[in-house]
Amino acid sequence: MGERMALVTGVVSRVKHVQLSSVLLIGHDEDSVVHDFGPEWCTYGQILTLTTNFVFAPWCLCTRERSSSFASARVIILQQLAQSERWWLPGRVDARLLFDRMPVKRRSVKGKGSLPPAASGDRLGTLPDDVLHHVLSFLPAQDAVRTCVLAHRWVHLWKSATSLQIVRRDVDGPRSVKAVREFVDHLLLLRGSSPLDTCKLSLSDFEEDDMSRMKLWIRHILMCKVRVLSLDICDHKLLDFSFCPALEVLEIDDSDLSCADNISSESLRCLSISRNCYFDEYSRTHIYAPNLHSLRLEIGNHRTPFLARMPSLMEAFITLCDSNRDYCESTYSGDCEDDSCFACYDIPSDTENCVLLQGLSEARNLALMADVEIFIFRRDLKSCPTFGSLKYLLLNEYWCVPADFSALAYMLEHSPILEKLTLQLFSEGPKFNVEMRGIFDPTERSAAISEYLKIVEVKCEVVDDRVLDVLKFLSKLGISGN
Repeated sequence: MGERMALVTGVVSRVKHVQLSSVLLIGHDEDSVVHDFGPEWCTYGQILTLTTNFVFAPWCLCTRERSSSFASARVIILQQLAQSERWWLPGRVDARLLFDRMPVKRRSVKGKGSLPPAASGDRLGTLPDDVLHHVLSFLPAQDAVRTCVLAHRWVHLWKSATSLQIVRRDVDGPRSVKAVREFVDHLLLLRGSSPLDTCKLSLSDFEEDDMSRMKLWIRHILMCKVRVLSLDICDHKLLDFSFCPALEVLEIDDSDLSCADNISSESLRCLSISRNCYFDEYSRTHIYAPNLHSLRLEIGNHRTPFLARMPSLMEAFITLCDSNRDYCESTYSGDCEDDSCFACYDIPSDTENCVLLQGLSEARNLALMADVEIFIFRRDLKSCPTFGSLKYLLLNEYWCVPADFSALAYMLEHSPILEKLTLQLFSEGPKFNVEMRGIFDPTERSAAISEYLKIVEVKCEVVDDRVLDVLKFLSKLGISGN
């Protein structure tokens, strides 16, 4: 048959011999989703435009209902066509006809065959597949699939794209799984095992029967050897990535992680969990990623997770927010001696284990920020972790409480090769009204702090009594303001 394109325009009713095995429906508007139609739909349906490339390839069918605008067209990819009835006409499809009904100018061409893409005006089609895949990576999956109607070359291009964005959004954020589940089922089926480099899954409003489907989606994505995975979902329970050795970057946002006992991956290099995520209130999720290089952890709800040892860690940015459950109204230390205290003693192993700092102790660059009431860092210091590789340290006012500055003094005394200390006091930044840099007095320099420490910065909005107290403490270490 050759690779021939067909264009059939008109109204067809009661097509008796067309038998279809499956239909994938994708709308040009955001509200249309995937549906399955039987043979009767195509038999009695009104067909305005029919496009094919060759008999056994997927068919692309465009229909419209009552609207006079071609923008409301539905795009249907038909998986198979029975051999009992075949239509084809020579020629090619122009995307202008499909989208806005612009007239197509006919050109006389010497010789046989169709025009090359550049000569026919399809300059985008002359680009390499890698470039076109990069273009598709910026589109949600629904829009990427719609490009199949642009030209012959685009019919299957979306299937091999190395980036996938499965998102469903309204004005308030992610929408339900139900709105896109049939589309995603067909999408992953038609993509097969084509390799993925990056994938973003952003959905919400789960129903109970959606969980098994979500697990299958994520497992399928991992089996495609995805390298970068971004999850923005709710009720997420599948966080064991140990069977996906290709995964290197994991980003989790706006997800309920309360049912996750572990987040584990030996291949992971970068992990980011935003403050919009929910951990369990009665236990600690364990994070096991021994080859992690970069960690960004913002704990805004419930319990702080437990970090296992990370010997390859280069940088970590940890923020503990005020809605964290690791705080006690009676003490800053996390040991109020009241056995009935939910915060201090509800998790028995807490008094024996170092929750965060031991796992972070081998990092080169640390940012440790917390609200003053949260005790988890201060209680970790009782385990006496040493930061033997730490060179750059960013702290906030949390480390200046209690008033004896014992937490700040500990960090300085147990960071033997520290080169730069930055104190960000009573301000979230990133811009500050006041920035001061300390200068060491070699005659008064404390022997307890790193001999490599050359830079001490203090950033704040205003120099008040609280900041003055910090400066006085630094002066005792031989650091004076500049």
